Amino acid sequence: MLLNRFEDALALADKLREQFLASSSVFTAWLNVRHRLRQPVEWDDVPIAFHKHADVHYVFGWLEVLNQRY
Repeated sequence: MLLNRFEDALALADKLREQFLASSSVFTAWLNVRHRLRQPVEWDDVPIAFHKHADVHYVFGWLEVLNQRY
């Protein structure tokens, strides 16, 4: 993402999500890339395993503000 290669970043994030299913850090990076590509994620798409993770709540909430949906 730092090089503004968002499509490449999304492809990598998708691959890493498959590899590290339990990583909320990978998931929040994926959320950020999706936001940059104007592909917002709904809360219903957040894995239940992450519903109580503070970092996921923080990133998801901040992206909702940036998307003007809150």
